[in-house]
Amino acid sequence: MKNKEYFLASLESKMLDYPRKCTFEREIHFDTGKLAVIAILENPIQIHNETGYQCFDKIILTARHEGYDISEIRYFPCFVYVTVLQNGDVDYIESVSKDDLSIIGIGELYRTEDDAKEHRFDKKE
Repeated sequence: MKNKEYFLASLESKMLDYPRKCTFEREIHFDTGKLAVIAILENPIQIHNETGYQCFDKIILTARHEGYDISEIRYFPCFVYVTVLQNGDVDYIESVSKDDLSIIGIGELYRTEDDAKEHRFDKKE
């Protein structure tokens, strides 16, 4: 699991529209058992909230659609929820509840930066 590299981009979110290199650090689980991944971004995401601007270089990703496994991606792009931990340090968590997270976008994981730039989908055979 560690050090799998993909490129995160989005067809739906302006904040995530340009590709960012995304390295999987480790797996965690929701209290429901659903798998999530802590990932490190080469270029942090900057968001504005009630406390001002915050930059996130570590995010939590989970598959957006039931039946897809973010740990063993078979088809690209892989559609994901892009979330951040509301309170606490992501380095010290082993499990998470949906109430612990803020969704900052909906994105896709691609194999390569070029695929992410072009929003290239795998061809169905």
